[in-house]
Amino acid sequence: MAETIKQPNSNRPLVLIGLLVTQLLALVSILLIWLPGAFISVVAENPEGTVPLWLMAFYGYPIYPLAMSIGAWVAYARRNDKLAAILSALLIPPILLFVVVIFLNW
Repeated sequence: MAETIKQPNSNRPLVLIGLLVTQLLALVSILLIWLPGAFISVVAENPEGTVPLWLMAFYGYPIYPLAMSIGAWVAYARRNDKLAAILSALLIPPILLFVVVIFLNW
């Protein structure tokens, strides 16, 4: 019986580069846009002391990139490169939306 020889995954370095680039973009969006906005948005509280829903969503933004990054690295460590690439790619749309909304309202 012929044995099948596993070929090394030639896409693995590309997936690693993709992971690093998308996470660098997420880090930049958090440090340069979200963090200053979080400090400034403290003044957006209502006089009653309640926080608007959009502000709570804004404060929760870093949770999404963190969850996707952890999931992507776990998938990459388990050699599931396709899932790692998908989870890494899911970081891009919210970052773009976040940047567009911030700069359109500037």
